[in-house]
Amino acid sequence: MSRSYSLVSYGEAMVRFAPIDPPSGDSAAPSAAATYLRTVGGDELNVCVDLAHLGRHTEWISVLPTGPLGNVVRDCGLNAGVDLSKTIYVDNAEVGTFFVIPEARAVHYQRANSAWARQEVGAFDWQTIFGRHDIWVHLTGISPMTGANARLNWQAAIETALRLHKPVSVDLNHRAESFAQAGKALGTLQDLWSVVQPYLPKPKLLILSLDQLQGLALLEGIAFNGVALDSSEADQSWATLLRQLYAKLNGPPLACCFKVRNGLGVQRRWTVIADSSGVHSTYATPVYHRPKDECGGGSAWAAGYIDCMMQCLERNDTAYSPVKAARRGDLLAALCQEIVGDHSNTTREQLDAAERLFSGQPALVNVLPDETVNLGPNTPVKLSVPSTRGAKELIADALVRLKDAKVIAILRANDAELAISRGVELFEMGCRALEVTLDSQDAYRILSELTSRIPADKCLIGVGTVFEPSQVAESFKRGARFALSPINPAGFIDACNELGVVAIPSGFSPQELWNTKLQGAPCVKLFPAQMCSPATLKDILSIGQLGTLRIMPSGGINP
Repeated sequence: MSRSYSLVSYGEAMVRFAPIDPPSGDSAAPSAAATYLRTVGGDELNVCVDLAHLGRHTEWISVLPTGPLGNVVRDCGLNAGVDLSKTIYVDNAEVGTFFVIPEARAVHYQRANSAWARQEVGAFDWQTIFGRHDIWVHLTGISPMTGANARLNWQAAIETALRLHKPVSVDLNHRAESFAQAGKALGTLQDLWSVVQPYLPKPKLLILSLDQLQGLALLEGIAFNGVALDSSEADQSWATLLRQLYAKLNGPPLACCFKVRNGLGVQRRWTVIADSSGVHSTYATPVYHRPKDECGGGSAWAAGYIDCMMQCLERNDTAYSPVKAARRGDLLAALCQEIVGDHSNTTREQLDAAERLFSGQPALVNVLPDETVNLGPNTPVKLSVPSTRGAKELIADALVRLKDAKVIAILRANDAELAISRGVELFEMGCRALEVTLDSQDAYRILSELTSRIPADKCLIGVGTVFEPSQVAESFKRGARFALSPINPAGFIDACNELGVVAIPSGFSPQELWNTKLQGAPCVKLFPAQMCSPATLKDILSIGQLGTLRIMPSGGINP
């Protein structure tokens, strides 16, 4: 029987109110009218939701009030598939809220009278909650700093989990005093460290931000000279500091996520991990993205890392790969911030596709290569955008657009520049589907140039003359949405279906045509079509289930 790990997390969730429009600076406007966005968040709940969307069982332990706002938080978790059966509900209490006030560069918290603040010591039976097999426990440094009772319950939780030998991850998640009221409400880093440090090095991971890394180095008496994150020495400098802190603490594995942003709003994200085997970094394969929201990325990173570690445990894989786990976290964090709010809606299918697409190289999530300037070395070249939609949805969308286009114009040329200019001309003339044959000179360059010059929502661009499944991934990286082959190569259809590319293999006889459908192709190319009359094709489609085939004639097709 295969193992399947679940996540259990304990912490507070709050309702956030953030202004949608930039502040006018006129607080005396009539009724102080402003448009606000309401979202639900809390690091522990965020991680549960993110992993639930990946198909994992997750359980969030908390205290909520009965009533409308409590129901908002409750339903947010339930709708994502999170188990809230151990969460406690309290009458005549409130949900913690916070208001983002951009003009004051502040966050105003209202949590003193929340249900979470009123929790009782010993309210949770941690022995029973953590007594099940195959669970991972995720905690943060926020919870023990929200109140005396929360601290005692948090300490009981981590002590029980460690005594039962459950894998535990801790996101230190200290909020700096400079961030308005947060630091004053939740204490200093030294206060938090006095709570967390006694449990080291037993957890499987301690997650730090850059500020926390520097702060702990000072607390532990480690001298360092920080460098700018966009400098060529950034990775080596900060990795050295993380390694020194790991050595001073004698564990646990430490992870620090780094982010630097340019004037175009594009963010470069990478991670450094220090453990007993050394220092591991995704600096050479960063993720570039333009966050739609400043919240949620850290939680999504933790979810991605934990998911990878769970898979190692499930497979009894002793070859733990810190870089693989960190990279999954980087990608999930970027995909999470493609939407507004704290929670990721990225599915397992989407995350797997992103990992395959950007394996071993820098990743771009909805940014263009020339937008990554001033973000340090290893700027990626000619990589296209991975969609946050699933593969099946991408294929369905492309099929509709191919049908609407009616004709696919084929570009096969020995002159790449001529092919590029001709492709642009065809688009401007009204062509809505273009095929770049891979036997063209500099075919991938032609494909990259066309997908960067022609709006993706106006014209569907794909490739033809595909003979190897590996060519599908290379084409998808450059924006191809469909792929045609003059044959039916082994593995071709599966490669397309995994990435969300419309697979169009070739067949001629009724058996060949039908085999492509059985193998999962949504469409089949009739080739060479000049050898099959319209009457013959009509006869084929009139026989039983053969009439369900989507057939695309190719070869000898003239106006």
